[in-house]
Amino acid sequence: MRKSYLRRKIYPKDDFSAIGFALSGLSTKKPSERGYDLYTIRKFVRVLKGKMTITTGHASSLIFDDKTEGKKLKKAFKGTKINLETKIKKLDFYKIVK
Repeated sequence: MRKSYLRRKIYPKDDFSAIGFALSGLSTKKPSERGYDLYTIRKFVRVLKGKMTITTGHASSLIFDDKTEGKKLKKAFKGTKINLETKIKKLDFYKIVK
């Protein structure tokens, strides 16, 4: 994730900062390439009272409620892994993401 920002001349100081950038809505994609970003997915997880874990490089962040807990990894994880844990319930997805 951090390398994607660096290629676009955006300079997060470390992998935790890169996760923070992504959660705030800062994307490395062109508008025509974008889908639902991590900022939007975070809102969805919050409404469902779930958890999201993002692992990239030397960082792993657990996001729940309005909190983020970070853990430094000894061995770097190549790429980005995102896990979502939520309850299943009926809702209007588009109402949440607008």
